[in-house]
Amino acid sequence: MTTNRNYRHGDVRGAALRAARDVVETDGTASLSLRAVARAIGVTHAALYRHFADRDAMLAELGIEALQQLARELSSAQARHREPMAKAEALARAYLRFAVREPGLYRVAFVLPRKSQYPALRAAADEVERVALILLEQLVAAGHMPQDDVHRLAPVLWALLHGFSTLAMDGQFTEGEIALGRGAVAAIERSLLDGVRRLLNSGQAPGRTLP
Repeated sequence: MTTNRNYRHGDVRGAALRAARDVVETDGTASLSLRAVARAIGVTHAALYRHFADRDAMLAELGIEALQQLARELSSAQARHREPMAKAEALARAYLRFAVREPGLYRVAFVLPRKSQYPALRAAADEVERVALILLEQLVAAGHMPQDDVHRLAPVLWALLHGFSTLAMDGQFTEGEIALGRGAVAAIERSLLDGVRRLLNSGQAPGRTLP
């Protein structure tokens, strides 16, 4: 990562977060340290301690940014559709695309436990969950999912999305370099949405299926 000493005076915190984001995007969360970020923006290591208590505090800030961005993209994707299953498909695609497009941010969003000392991180995670729960409530209202199945299926659906997204980021769905290829992502989406439909159909009354 190249050193950037041209940060705006008084915005050490903002410059540090931008540099930290670059680190996790290119080298992963394991490579992030306050010392490396301080070097990147041309300040002393001690200067960063005025803004971040430690490395975990900086990761928490990045996690907040990542979760807030993910929540916005999920909300926006759903808002473009009216029918609940179309909203569900849009949410799945938006989640997967975010992970493939922003692998560093996606990983940092889930790298820390939801510790009580980071209430803003917990609030950002709650917002992502709120968006997903609103969608599940719509599926219940439209008759696509029994009310009793919401809490049973919600963690399963999230695990499915998270698993597909993580494997897609790591390029495990092909024999080569296609983790970021449009064709690969489209194929993953089709498989993912088929899996979502199957899970939802498993909770239907006999003879009822989803489109």
